[in-house]
Amino acid sequence: MERHTEERLAARPSGTGRYRGSSVMKRAVALLHTDHVPTDFEALIQQHQLRIVYTVRTDTRAVLAALIAVQYALENLADAVVIPHLGSLEPDAPWWVVTEVTELITRTQVYPAGSALPTVLGEES
Repeated sequence: MERHTEERLAARPSGTGRYRGSSVMKRAVALLHTDHVPTDFEALIQQHQLRIVYTVRTDTRAVLAALIAVQYALENLADAVVIPHLGSLEPDAPWWVVTEVTELITRTQVYPAGSALPTVLGEES
């Protein structure tokens, strides 16, 4: 499995993703409900210059869906996870785990990678 990851890293064009000010499209994983609104999804893709590299369609519980999003973001070297049905996150929402690996884009906000609140993850200061 490591060999395949190394091959994907080597095959990934330089300059993709993670660089501020870059005009390169971000690699993104989409997590969609079966009843998502396609025009809202397309608007997010255009607004944030996303290239969808993997799409998950699921109506599962939020905790499981967040873990699924993380798994596919890691497997596909995604710079972002886009979830058009989400708005602002509550402090105890399971979606914060996504920001431990990559940027999270919802219909109302962008949560940068690493922006999870320490108390959300159970790390009291």
